[in-house]
Amino acid sequence: MTQTTIVFCTRSGPLAIKARVPETPREQERGLQPFRIAEREGMIFLSDKWPQQETISMWQASVPYPLAMIWVGEDSRVSFIEIVMPGDRRTYSHRGVACVELNAGVVESYGIERGTVVGDA
Repeated sequence: MTQTTIVFCTRSGPLAIKARVPETPREQERGLQPFRIAEREGMIFLSDKWPQQETISMWQASVPYPLAMIWVGEDSRVSFIEIVMPGDRRTYSHRGVACVELNAGVVESYGIERGTVVGDA
């Protein structure tokens, strides 16, 4: 698993997130389950057609804390945000080039919303 930095350009200024990048199907399937992430940490799942947009499906599985699932469109902007609680076994699907998972509280605390520009450091 590699790491990268993702920057959300929020109204209150840039928010840098250290994100794990799962590289194997097993790492993608496990996602954040084995990790306890800090406020400015997360994971990014890239479209199989990167840099083209496709439907990316995500689920919470057994992560023991609320997650924000943030889909990023081809225009490098947040296109959808789902806040998912522990135990929620639904699948969430939206179109995008990537989906970023963060602690749910980060979205409200830092003002991440639809249309927020997303880039790399």
